[in-house]
Amino acid sequence: MGNHVPMNRPCSIILTGLVCLGTAIASSAAPIAPPEGFTRSSWPGDWGEIVGVVPTGDGRFVAWEKAGRAWMVGPDGQASVEPLLDIRDEVGNWRDHGMLGLAVDPDFLTNGHVYVLYVVDRHHLLYADTPKYDPTADDYFSATIGRVTRYTMTPESDLSVADPESRNVLIGESINSGLPVLHQSHAVGSLVFGSDGTLLLSMGDSASYFLNDTGGQVEGGWVDQALADGILHPREDVGSFRAQLIDCLAGKILRIDPATGDGVASNPYYTATAPRLARSRVWTLGLRNGFRISVAPQTGSIDPADGDPGTIVYGDVGAGIREDAGLVRTKGENMGWPLFEGLDPNGGFWSTDVRNQMVPNPLSGDDCPSRHRFRDLLVEAGRTPSNPCDPAWLKPTDWNGPSESREWAGWTGEQYLDFGGDTGEWLEFEFE
Repeated sequence: MGNHVPMNRPCSIILTGLVCLGTAIASSAAPIAPPEGFTRSSWPGDWGEIVGVVPTGDGRFVAWEKAGRAWMVGPDGQASVEPLLDIRDEVGNWRDHGMLGLAVDPDFLTNGHVYVLYVVDRHHLLYADTPKYDPTADDYFSATIGRVTRYTMTPESDLSVADPESRNVLIGESINSGLPVLHQSHAVGSLVFGSDGTLLLSMGDSASYFLNDTGGQVEGGWVDQALADGILHPREDVGSFRAQLIDCLAGKILRIDPATGDGVASNPYYTATAPRLARSRVWTLGLRNGFRISVAPQTGSIDPADGDPGTIVYGDVGAGIREDAGLVRTKGENMGWPLFEGLDPNGGFWSTDVRNQMVPNPLSGDDCPSRHRFRDLLVEAGRTPSNPCDPAWLKPTDWNGPSESREWAGWTGEQYLDFGGDTGEWLEFEFE
């Protein structure tokens, strides 16, 4: 069945006790030194909640603020007088939300492109370019969307100031096409380029962190409002299980064409007739709050057609048991949330009968519902699942879905990752 979602994480890791071959962790009770070849330095200045810094390729850097400003920073650490970008009137800077992702085009010195990932202020979403719009007004703690937008820097500014007329929305051009933001966290995360020039972004499940969210209006959220606005489709009203929906942008790592925002033809569920569908953009499933991702150096292909943007390192904020960090090495992998937290089964979600409205059961009848439960659609690699309507009947195994096998578990903290490939060593560590 094409929508079946088996799991396989042969070397996905919870950064604890033991880590997978090819990944090493350096640890010390005292602050640890950077890896060989790196130095630590401080930049003076009155920075306003900087959430990231990326190099431009000519000795300069772009630093960006959660509120929606970005700055060009020289090799000496001095920021430009004028912001590279200022979209604070559009960015919803509240709770965990804001402009959390920024990527510089690999050909930045030639094309001047910068890409940003942010939550949109609801007032701006509803009223921008209308008489009702007030650039000083905010509408926070309401349903809204996340966007990916590209800007081009002007040559006359030495590529240090964006041309506002170059604004090009790649994801979220309308209220119905954005990344659904339904709660106070678990929304937009990172924006990075793959080795093949495709653009990767992480998006949380947009579910509640107060409880096991299985759909409907929940404390601190705005599902009803999102349904009324068209931000959320009724079939996506399944809480944390959005991370397991192939046809939903939430709880995923997405891979898009930076020129158009379309999905890439080598993505696992790409539909040639509808490249802007959620499934056409999906690369990885099963993330709770993939706040940060990066691509391991010297991994991947340079050809987008190969479907290999490199090994993606992700950090997924846990619900209370595991802080999950892992590696995505191939298309369609499933990190397991919410049926797994880290590498452990999540009993609170396994015990629910929430059904995937997008996956009909051909054996349904009077005594068996017409849609599969999510837990029926997620099995370990190498196992053939049975149909709950007739356990004697086995589904075909030719599905095009992700897979997972559980490896190691333990505890973790903030450390450096060493990408040693096959020369990596097993390393045990602990924290006081």
